[in-house]
Amino acid sequence: MLNLLMRPGESLEIGDNVTLKIARSSDNRIQLVVDAPRDIAIRRQKSEKTAAAKADA
Repeated sequence: MLNLLMRPGESLEIGDNVTLKIARSSDNRIQLVVDAPRDIAIRRQKSEKTAAAKADA
């Protein structure tokens, strides 16, 4: 696992054709921009804490 501290405007390249960019951040949230070919599946995975909290609400 790789853990990085990044600022808005910075980006990370994965391989030759995937780029992740931090668009903005506030409090404990970030807006992440993913630039990747359409044939690469991108799925959002939520943490167990978030899922459990919503289930209890």
